[in-house]
Amino acid sequence: MNIFTKGFNQIKSTFSPTVAPENWGGSMFYPVTGESSIEWGEGKHLLDFLEVPEVNAVISWKIRAFSNMKISIISKTTGKEVTNQEKIVQVLRSPNYFQAQKEFLQQTKAFQEIFGNEFIYFLTPVGMPNSVKGMFTIPPQMVQVRLIDKAPYFQQTSFNELNKITYTWQGKEVAFDPKSIIHINKAKANVTDTDWVLGESPMTALQAPIRNIRAAYEARNVLIENRGALGILSNAGTDGTGSMMPMQEEEKEELQKSFSRYGMTKKQWQVIITNLSLKWQQMAIDADKLKLFEETREDFVKICDGYGVNYELFGSQKGVTFANKLQAEKNTYQDTIIPEANEWIDALNRRFETANKTWFIQGSFDHLPLLQEDLKDRATTINTLVKALNEAVSGGLMTLEQAQAELKRLGVE
Repeated sequence: MNIFTKGFNQIKSTFSPTVAPENWGGSMFYPVTGESSIEWGEGKHLLDFLEVPEVNAVISWKIRAFSNMKISIISKTTGKEVTNQEKIVQVLRSPNYFQAQKEFLQQTKAFQEIFGNEFIYFLTPVGMPNSVKGMFTIPPQMVQVRLIDKAPYFQQTSFNELNKITYTWQGKEVAFDPKSIIHINKAKANVTDTDWVLGESPMTALQAPIRNIRAAYEARNVLIENRGALGILSNAGTDGTGSMMPMQEEEKEELQKSFSRYGMTKKQWQVIITNLSLKWQQMAIDADKLKLFEETREDFVKICDGYGVNYELFGSQKGVTFANKLQAEKNTYQDTIIPEANEWIDALNRRFETANKTWFIQGSFDHLPLLQEDLKDRATTINTLVKALNEAVSGGLMTLEQAQAELKRLGVE
């Protein structure tokens, strides 16, 4: 049983399907009832993740990619990794008593991608908010965020002044200390004066393609399970004038025996062996000719676009070469995974108040072989540039300050 199954089973066993969705912090937070989410706008995104292979594939790829992040503590003076913050390092590497870092990253990323919201709770001793003993990602269905101040959010200076955060456990509501929570969410456009804090799942806008994919699977299953009559067998024999000859009673009887002998009455569709002169007229609809999944390929591309994942990453896409897939993976890391990881790391830095410390937390993917090739290319480019600038300064074509400004403009310090 993996972490997702454990977490989602806990969610299923915790909530009653009779609870109104508006009591769970937003329209996307529905208790799991086991019902299909094919209806428009119901927002049962967990079921979409669990039941629609295309949605699962895209989100699972992002989860795995995000969990490849290497988290380090870096000195602001030397730029090198430090070990004198061993307590923080230990928490980051082993966030809690049942999860190591990779498993924790996978689960917390899953919550954000599915529900659009991620709540990370920091366990600290009473009266010691800076002494973190553990990190736990809280399933968004268990969390409620309530507005407690009537003033507009843009007139406040602290998230804590505006909201009361609670969670429900075994039917009881328990309040969080807002300082013990960091909340990371997806962008949301339908902000109201009573609900502007919570994020929105990308699946909200993807219900149309998700519905189409569901319908394609259902149509295909119906065709396979309820094929009905595949066709008609009729006599192909003719008389001397070319007119069709009716099948004799003994011929009909022989044919019926062939049906029974080779399993036709049991829908096994075996080959009939007979000496009769017969012809076959197709009646059933061929599922392949309907091109059900060819039509949903565009829906899959829409899901990939909604999550910032290049569709060429997936082997089901025809015409994708190894080089295409490699470049697609690089692009997805650079355009989606790394920026989202930077946001996540920034939230940790704010929680540990590293702006006032001599160190900061860093997330990196440079150790991945996939991205190391780009680093080598960049190093070669920088080396060539530095040589060219040195020659320009030596030849009096530019000043040292101008050369340094050019390096800084290109991101080289």
